[in-house]
Amino acid sequence: MNEDRPSTGSAQRSWRERISQALLAEPKDREQLLGLLREAQRRALFDADALAMIEGVLQVSEMQARDIMIPRSQMEVLNRDSSLDQMRHGDHRGCAGADRRRDRG
Repeated sequence: MNEDRPSTGSAQRSWRERISQALLAEPKDREQLLGLLREAQRRALFDADALAMIEGVLQVSEMQARDIMIPRSQMEVLNRDSSLDQMRHGDHRGCAGADRRRDRG
């Protein structure tokens, strides 16, 4: 009978902590947060696309700008007044790379 009930205080505390956390629904770390979100999606509180978007936001929050953005020196820019034909055919005469020109506000 003692096997059904944990006799140690630490086991009872973990049980109490689990109940408290379930009632408060406040995750302690990123993995618990993701677990709660995945469980909510499993229960159809939101769809898989919404879960993917939230997970993506959490991943981006850990990145730095250089991990995401293209360096200015590697950008190719078009003249604002270029025609659609010029853009389609790669006619970028007079359009320097972004590192060589100042942004106009």
